Amino acid sequence: MFIGHYGVSFAAKSGDRSIPLWVLFIAVQLLDVAWAPFVLLGIEKVRIVPGFTATNPLDLYYMPYTHSLVAALLWSAAAFAVYRLVAPGKRAWSALLVGAAVFSHWVLDLVVHRPDLPLYDNTAKMGLGLWNFPALALGLEAVLLFGGMWLYFRSGAARRTAFVVLGLIMLGVQVYVFFGPPPPSGKAAAVTALVAYAVFALVIRMLERPPRLRQASAVSALLVMVCAAGGCAAGTGLHPAIDAPTHFQVRGPDGRAVEPTPGEGCRTPMIDPRDGAPLILIRSAGGQGDYQVPVARYGVRKGELLRLDCATGNVIGIVRR
Repeated sequence: MFIGHYGVSFAAKSGDRSIPLWVLFIAVQLLDVAWAPFVLLGIEKVRIVPGFTATNPLDLYYMPYTHSLVAALLWSAAAFAVYRLVAPGKRAWSALLVGAAVFSHWVLDLVVHRPDLPLYDNTAKMGLGLWNFPALALGLEAVLLFGGMWLYFRSGAARRTAFVVLGLIMLGVQVYVFFGPPPPSGKAAAVTALVAYAVFALVIRMLERPPRLRQASAVSALLVMVCAAGGCAAGTGLHPAIDAPTHFQVRGPDGRAVEPTPGEGCRTPMIDPRDGAPLILIRSAGGQGDYQVPVARYGVRKGELLRLDCATGNVIGIVRR
């Protein structure tokens, strides 16, 4: 399973808009992100066997630390704990979704892998073997990816065209993985996987950037993908992000910063957690507030406002006044 995992990212995002998509993109691939360096260090083992399955030449004969059921549960629990500690708001529901996204990797792998997923250590291996049925395997990847994306769109996500284009590019990559030449070695496969996961996480981070940077983000995303394929000259620059935190805080009646409460509405001013600079509420509707900030701060120009999600303090974008 490759691009199908990302469908879980989009579905989880529709359940909690406060979680950045790039975090969920890493979460659903965390077991493979850990697997790659373990292979490079010789801790886990893989060999290339052309024709091993109809779509995948990887013989994953030893990976107890990342792809056993017990290991998957431990990685998921660790992801829950880390996100609960470091995420803005430290909400248990958000951390639970991140942990579930990590565990979903093992569940989906179970469907496509041959029996190489151990329950614990390197024993009692399981796998339903859908990789031996190319049309079904590719169809499942596409349905999961675009099904999750559809749920994300239903939750009110913008920039649908850009995300669909990204999905089609990912589907093309999946076709190449299934039917292209096998990697020269297991370590080469591990390095390629790491690069792919990093590129997709970076691209999705760009696509989530505020509206002002939509066009630049799309161009930057394409540049990153070209660079990852080795087609970038040195010195190629990407459009800079807005210099703003992704999460603002509410100033309470006593002047102290407090976490916003879901359903509270846009009744109190937001502040920049870095320096306490106030953002003055101008208008609000549908759980979103448009705030006045000093000209040039965060890239806001004269006649523009910074739009925030009032329930989370997350940046949505820059809008005309």
